[in-house]
Amino acid sequence: MSAKASRFYREDIRAVFVLIASVTLAFLAVRQPLPLPDADSIGYIAYARSLVVAGTYARTPDGPSVDLLPGREPLYSALLAGAAAVVPSIREAVVVCAPPAESCKAGFRGLQFLNFLLMGGAALLSMNLCRRAGGSRLASVIAGGYVVFNLHMYKDARYLISDFLAVGLGAAVSWSMFRAVRQPQRLSGWLVAGGALSLLTLTKAIFLPFAVMVTLGALGAGLARYTRQQEGARAFGPALILAGVLAISAGAWTARNLALFGVTDDGRAGVALSTREVFDHMTPSEHLAAFLWWTRGPGTGLAKRLLPETAWHRHEWYVPDGFYVTGQFANPELRLRRLTQAGLSPAQAEAATPRVVVGEILDHISAYLATMPVLFYRGLWFDEFIIFGFPALLWLVWRSARRRDWPMIAALAPGLWSLLVYPAVSLNIPRYQFPAVIALALAAALAVDALRQARRVSAARSEGIDK
Repeated sequence: MSAKASRFYREDIRAVFVLIASVTLAFLAVRQPLPLPDADSIGYIAYARSLVVAGTYARTPDGPSVDLLPGREPLYSALLAGAAAVVPSIREAVVVCAPPAESCKAGFRGLQFLNFLLMGGAALLSMNLCRRAGGSRLASVIAGGYVVFNLHMYKDARYLISDFLAVGLGAAVSWSMFRAVRQPQRLSGWLVAGGALSLLTLTKAIFLPFAVMVTLGALGAGLARYTRQQEGARAFGPALILAGVLAISAGAWTARNLALFGVTDDGRAGVALSTREVFDHMTPSEHLAAFLWWTRGPGTGLAKRLLPETAWHRHEWYVPDGFYVTGQFANPELRLRRLTQAGLSPAQAEAATPRVVVGEILDHISAYLATMPVLFYRGLWFDEFIIFGFPALLWLVWRSARRRDWPMIAALAPGLWSLLVYPAVSLNIPRYQFPAVIALALAAALAVDALRQARRVSAARSEGIDK
């Protein structure tokens, strides 16, 4: 066997295995009943339709001039439009069905495959990242398998939502940031990292502050190298590249929104914060019930069996006085009504709502901080393997910080950001945490390597004592 063929067998056959597993799961999943797109999916399809029919990003083909607000982050709708341009059945479903109808529901099935392709791509990047981080061949298979066989995530793969695109892009960000931080002098690596970060922010705006922090971190590192005279002006190259790429992408999107609507986003930040703020008003019994209610599997049944209805009633999704309905609909409508009565336009009221909610949170800051652990706990249950993955992640963060392993910290950073920020600004339902799966997969894989190494060392010591 030639050296090249041998290397393929050793390194790439595992990637082929993971890819085949992903495709197999995709075929099994699409045999399940296909739900008719609703809620968020209808919005994504509407913007995709305008891109296909009129070439404009708007709620309808009439263009943004008839829209009241800027609309969602554009990348997922652009991906749907690209799929419609390539696949006739998808084009028919996207263009003809407004709103989606049973008669053309099957046309959306092809879009399900996008979710699996994105998961498969994320798995392959996880494998490669694990090997670059010093993981063994077994560890790389674990890292890829952690993503591919995370079956609890697949229950949402039948929906047309942007979370699976965020998984793929989150993997790209972790992979590219690891490479860039490991070889900071290679400016091409920072260009790739900046591109991945920009695409992620155009999919999930919650990662824009993260991208800004990464840019500031690169600026600080460059300033340190310049001060120590390790490098000249080139030390600022990474920060300048990141800032430039973000300015082109996120800056252009923000400028478009300001020019057309006078606001930077569509106001969903206020609704997200509202659905977070409402949990600050849980009673102690409701707080206790939340830990049971949000535990995957038997949690809801246990809460109903062990606690009185007053403790879990408001955790039901669609009861009129429940946390979700109050936070998602009743409270935002009340705030908007007050703001418009004060003289603000609807768009201005939407833009002002987040500041109002933040003020309410600050008025009850102790309750907000007290509810952070349970909201954090809620999001963890997206992961099939969280019982092992989360302790492994804590271990890897501690080890990387102790060793000052900045490339590893950079690779984990997108997942850590997701885990920490979503419970701070939203109701943190499990699918919001999909991008964190890459950090958990990497941690689980490297933890297995560490355990194997510790076992070998222990065995060697035992043999030495016996001799």
